[in-house]
Amino acid sequence: MEQSVSTLSIVCAALSLAAAVGLPIALTIWCARRRRGMLRAVLIGALCFVLGALVLEQLLHLLMMTLVPNLQQMPVLFTVYTALAAGFFEETARLIGLRFLCKKDPGVLTGFAYGVGHGGIEALVIGIVGLSGNLVTLLMMKSGQTASMLSGLSGEQLAVARQQLDALLAAPSLDFLQGGVERVMTVCLHIALSMIVWMVVTKRLPKWGYFVAVGLHAGVDVFAALYQAGVMHSVWAIEGLIALYTAVVCAGVYRTLKARMTV
Repeated sequence: MEQSVSTLSIVCAALSLAAAVGLPIALTIWCARRRRGMLRAVLIGALCFVLGALVLEQLLHLLMMTLVPNLQQMPVLFTVYTALAAGFFEETARLIGLRFLCKKDPGVLTGFAYGVGHGGIEALVIGIVGLSGNLVTLLMMKSGQTASMLSGLSGEQLAVARQQLDALLAAPSLDFLQGGVERVMTVCLHIALSMIVWMVVTKRLPKWGYFVAVGLHAGVDVFAALYQAGVMHSVWAIEGLIALYTAVVCAGVYRTLKARMTV
């Protein structure tokens, strides 16, 4: 097993981790250097994501899975529910966070820095918890430590662990880039959505802009929900759709922002 670990897989996993962790850190440093108080905006963005997406949204998911145990077996309902839940909780948290921040500094950089924090903490959590796990596991298998990883396991746990290791070995090397590519796109989308809500808070857009942000957020989560529900099976097809969606949203937000900055 150790000899079949591809060096290219390790390189791709490392690049993916570097992108997921490095981008939010680099953007945070840039914001902090641009103007005093922007680090605070980044941190508020991160806090709002944690409370909205990792606490309140997950509590709703637990309740829904208890009330409707077979929800994942209903692809259409599952897709609509998860997409709208993510859009509602995250955009509401974004609205509250930006309202708080803009009382002191309503400048455009506040909206950008908030988006860095909101999307950046998600990238860091997934990078540190998920992507680093792939890299460490591949390195351990490459160095002949597979047996030590499996020591102490038996029965069903051992079978599941072996299945997971086999899946890593069977995955094409370039698939290990997917996590990093997705995190980069997600950070960009979070910044764009933050700018929409910032324009709402600073009255450059009407209140319906909040609902646009909810809808756009729900829209991108449809792709992930379809994959989780087993409707779509190609990871790179999903990433291609997310990339196109992100590019269109970012371009639209940029044009709107340019037009509204004179308001």
